[in-house]
Amino acid sequence: MLAKFKDNNFFKTMLHYAASQLVGNMFRLISGFLTVRLIEPQIYGIFTGYGVYLGYILLGPLGLSNGLSRELPYEMGRGNDAYAGKLANSVFVVMTILGAIAASAFIIWGSVEAYHHHRDAAIVLFTYSVSAALVLMNKHFLPVLYRTNKDFKKESKINIAVSIANVVTVVMVWYWGLMGLCVRGIILIVFETSLLNYFKPYKLKFEWNKEDLKKLFKTGLPIFFVGQVNPQWTNIMNTLLFSFGGALNFGYFALCSITQATIGIIPNAFSQVLYPKMSRMYGEGKSLKTIYYSFRKAAYLQSVFIFGIAVIGTFIIPWVIPPLLPKYVNGIAAAQWMMFVPAVQSLSLMNNLFNVAKKQTWYFLSLIAGAIGGTIYILIRLKLGTFNLVFFPQGLIVGAIIQQGMCMFAINKLVHLPEFSNERAG
Repeated sequence: MLAKFKDNNFFKTMLHYAASQLVGNMFRLISGFLTVRLIEPQIYGIFTGYGVYLGYILLGPLGLSNGLSRELPYEMGRGNDAYAGKLANSVFVVMTILGAIAASAFIIWGSVEAYHHHRDAAIVLFTYSVSAALVLMNKHFLPVLYRTNKDFKKESKINIAVSIANVVTVVMVWYWGLMGLCVRGIILIVFETSLLNYFKPYKLKFEWNKEDLKKLFKTGLPIFFVGQVNPQWTNIMNTLLFSFGGALNFGYFALCSITQATIGIIPNAFSQVLYPKMSRMYGEGKSLKTIYYSFRKAAYLQSVFIFGIAVIGTFIIPWVIPPLLPKYVNGIAAAQWMMFVPAVQSLSLMNNLFNVAKKQTWYFLSLIAGAIGGTIYILIRLKLGTFNLVFFPQGLIVGAIIQQGMCMFAINKLVHLPEFSNERAG
């Protein structure tokens, strides 16, 4: 099997991209450890706490970027490259406008906090106004344009460059504290967005087409609702944690964020490469059943690998954290549990098939059921006992198990339906 992958250009690209993500994430991990070591949990909690609200900006496009993510490689698979670029232009206009609105909202909020003499909050909010202007471009538009093997190689180099910048700019935190965090945040998002924009495969024009936007909206809205369940569930959990646990506990929870980002980078990297490949194969006329069996074994092997990392990590964390981050030892137990959240979620690699086939009903219901189940678990634990950080990663694990169990059952049914089990005309 490995020999087959080695001879396949696509799998070479996927492994190269995943490797760059792993190397890049090691740099981010180092910068994360250095940052939390240099800053007090209270201060770090303030900075990251207000950052939670950036997640709600992702609701703005209402599925346009999701529609583009599906339709761009699909149209490329059909040979319609010019039309694919036209779709990208329309989304570019919308993202620019939404970014300007979001930035204005953060500036107004920061001005209110400054008026009430809340200096730290005002500084952080003014900083996030820059992030608000660019986050949609940075995370949900420009990366979507990188769809071919050649594009992924470019994106791999960008990941490495940004990761190195993450480490280098930590010196600002050491020198300026909270102000250093803010300046560093601005530099990093401007740097990454600039690189993604410079190396993008399409020359964008500030022009839009109403019918194209309608098409993308129709395709992307169901994907959007499905795709926003877990991010918004996480945002709600973070909001509750920040509200009831305070900035100090939110600061301790930084260990969980670092852990989840470190382990989760592997399935995320594979998914970013596999999804456009699946859509392109579907556009070429391959059946959903063929696509499913082409990637199923690789998906399962990846999950076994990540579970192994999670088990090893739970034994390593208690030995590593006290000497490196003595101020954050209260977050160790929660971080151990958090190791298994991306491990369970790694089973979701094949869930991309729901979006490829535009059959998201069972996917949506599965994610909602998991989010509700996980939230109920957390609320019950909080009701029965005193506040404890471990309740939150435990709730995420419970929810993820429910989600993936239901999704695996639904996918097996979906790919064997007559309309998806036979080859099609491209």
